Amino acid sequence: GAELAVEFVLTRFDAHERARMLATARDASARRRAERALRGPTRLLEACFTHMLTHIAILDPVFNFIRVNDAYARATGYQVSDFPGRNHFELFPSDAKAIFERVVSSREPFQTFARPFVHPTHPEWGVTYWDWTLVPILDDDGREIELLLFALDDDDLNATPESLQSTT
Repeated sequence: GAELAVEFVLTRFDAHERARMLATARDASARRRAERALRGPTRLLEACFTHMLTHIAILDPVFNFIRVNDAYARATGYQVSDFPGRNHFELFPSDAKAIFERVVSSREPFQTFARPFVHPTHPEWGVTYWDWTLVPILDDDGREIELLLFALDDDDLNATPESLQSTT
């Protein structure tokens, strides 16, 4: 035979002024198979999120950070733990807020290349250039649940020969 996963649930109830227990058994095989099937992809996605060089941020629909990866935190001068619950545009004020709002209202992704940015708490870093994509993640009813922000530092592609020589 096949393996059968069974769950037992004990429920206390009162009947005729006496405490009684009802034991219910149910087949949990399908749920356990589904959980096992999700473990592999979940580990794969977690490894990508943790080790990719791409800067990744997950935001709610009003642009509060849910999570960022290490690459995103390092590039901004913050720790990963500094982000959850903080608003993107309170940390990084910019005219990109209109783009984010358009992505939420249109439910369409947006992508830009070599977009200039000056870090508000590190103006000494000067202008940096970023390729980024903002993707709305929708539920089955088409309502946004989260936003995924993928960003790549494009400075190497926009660097002048003089700046490349100064870093070597």
